[in-house]
Amino acid sequence: MKVSVLIIPDLFYGQASGAIAARMAAKLWRELGCDISVYAEPPLNLESAEGIDFQFRFYARPPFQGSDHFFPGDKQLHFENVLRQSGATHVFFLGMAYNKARFLFHTCQKSDVKMIAMWWTQDFYCANGYGTLPDGPCNRCVEGTFSHSLLNHCTKVEGIQKYIRLAYQTVSRSRLRQEIFNCEALLGSSSTQLRDYERYGVPPDRIVHCPLFFPRERLDGIVPSRGKRFIYYGQARFEKGFHLLRSIFQHCSKARFVLPFSTEEQATKAVAEHDLAEFIQGERIQVVSNMTWSSGLAELVASSRGVVIPSLWPSTTEYVLLEALGLAKPVIAFQVGIHADVLTSGQNGFVVPVGHIDEFAASLDRLADDDSLCDHISIGAKELYYSLTDPLSCMKAFQKALHL
Repeated sequence: MKVSVLIIPDLFYGQASGAIAARMAAKLWRELGCDISVYAEPPLNLESAEGIDFQFRFYARPPFQGSDHFFPGDKQLHFENVLRQSGATHVFFLGMAYNKARFLFHTCQKSDVKMIAMWWTQDFYCANGYGTLPDGPCNRCVEGTFSHSLLNHCTKVEGIQKYIRLAYQTVSRSRLRQEIFNCEALLGSSSTQLRDYERYGVPPDRIVHCPLFFPRERLDGIVPSRGKRFIYYGQARFEKGFHLLRSIFQHCSKARFVLPFSTEEQATKAVAEHDLAEFIQGERIQVVSNMTWSSGLAELVASSRGVVIPSLWPSTTEYVLLEALGLAKPVIAFQVGIHADVLTSGQNGFVVPVGHIDEFAASLDRLADDDSLCDHISIGAKELYYSLTDPLSCMKAFQKALHL
C-alpha cells in the first residue's frame, strides 16, 4: 500500500530553523516514495514560500490556542476533513509537542491513521519547554509528576496565576501524555532525548534515533576563514546560557568575541540586562545588529575563530551546532544533550562539564592562541558535520518508524 504522510510541524514556511528543518523532512519523506501533505499555518508572503522543489499538498492549519487541548470546537471537524482529503496513512508530528493539541492524536487514532513524532525540545513534559533551570538541566517532571514546576517557578508567573497555570499545564500535559503513548514511534537525535522518552513511559522498541534534518546546501557558497573573534549567535535567554557569557568573558584572558543580534533593540536590551557594556568599552566583545543568516550572519560565522554554545538545556541538535561544524569551526559547549554525545575535547571541539566556567574559558584561550590546534579541530568538526547531516541516516530512521 502506498504510504501517504501528513506532516504537522510548528512552521513550514519562512527562514526559521524549525521551518527549514520541516521542509527538509518533507523532502526526505518524498524521496522515500511517500505522498506528502502538510498541515501548517499558511505563508505570510510569496517570498517565504519560494525554494520548495518537491510536490506536496498543503492544508492551512488554524493557529493553535492553549484551550484547544480542552475545547477544540470547529478545529476538530476541520482536521477530520483534512485527514480524509489527504488520504494519510501516517501523520508525522514535528517540533514542539504542546502546540499539537490532544484532539489531533485522538482523531488519528479514531481514523486508524498511524502516528510518528519527533519532538525538538522537552516541552512534552517540561512547563518551560526546555528541560533546564538557570544552573543546568532538569528532568524532574519527565515521569509525570508536575509539582516540581511549581517549586522551580517554571510557570514564569506569580501570585494566584501561578497556581492556575500550573493546574492547567498539569492537566493538559497529562492528557497529552496518554495520546503520545499511542504513537507508533518517537524519533530523537540525542541520547538524552531518547532516555527521556523511555522515562516518560514510551516502550524502548518504539524509540528511534534520527538526526536533525539539515539541508547541506544552506552552506553552499560560504567560504570559511579564520578571524580573531569567537562568535555567540544564539538567543539571549538562560536556556541558551546567555546569562553565563559575562562570567565567561571575565575568565578569558586572550579570547575576544562578537555578538550579533537581529535588531538594535535586542542588542541594547541584552547588553543592558546582562551588564556587558564594560566588555564593549574594553573591546573584549563587539556587538553588531541587523544580522540574519541571509544578511551578513553566515559570513560573520564563517570568518570567526570558533563558535561558543553555552547552552544548559539538553539540546536535541541545533542549527547553530551544525552550521558551525559545517564551516569547520571549533565549537565550545557544555556537556549536555547532543553536545555530550558528539563532541570530543581536542578532536572536534571542546566540551566542558556544566558550570565549569574556568575550564570553558581556558578552552577558549587555548584556541585563541594556537592556530595548529584550530587546524586539527577544524578537520574533526567537518567530519562530524557530514556524519550528523547524512540524509540517508534520516531516511533509514523513517523506514524503521514505518515498520515498527
